[in-house]
Amino acid sequence: MATIILLATALVLFIISFFVPDRVSQLEKNVEELSLQHMQDVYQLKKKVRILEEELLAPDSLGFSAEIKNPASKVNEILKNQVLALYAQGLDPEAISKRSALSTEEIGMILQTAEMGDR
Repeated sequence: MATIILLATALVLFIISFFVPDRVSQLEKNVEELSLQHMQDVYQLKKKVRILEEELLAPDSLGFSAEIKNPASKVNEILKNQVLALYAQGLDPEAISKRSALSTEEIGMILQTAEMGDR
C-alpha cells in the first residue's frame, strides 16, 4: 500500500514538473540578452571612438594642417602622450607608427624630445 502511494506521489510530482517554469532557461535567456546588449554597446562605443579618432587625426578644413605639411612642426599633445604611453608599454617605433597616424620619423622625434625633457 505504501509503495502505491509513493508511486502515485512520484507520478503527480513528475507531471507537475512539466508545468513549472524552468528557472535555468530563464536565466540563460537573461544572460544571453545581457550579452547581446553588452556587445551592441561595445560596438557603438568603438564606432564613436573611431569617429573621434578620425576627427582628431583629420586635416583641418583649409586643406592640410601644419603638422602634415611640416613633419618637424609641433605634434598634437594627445598624440605625443599616446606615443609615449605606447613606448612605455614596450612597443617599438614601427609598431607605434602602425597604431597611430604618425611616421616613424615623427615618433623618433617625439621620443628624442621626451628623452631630452627627462634629462
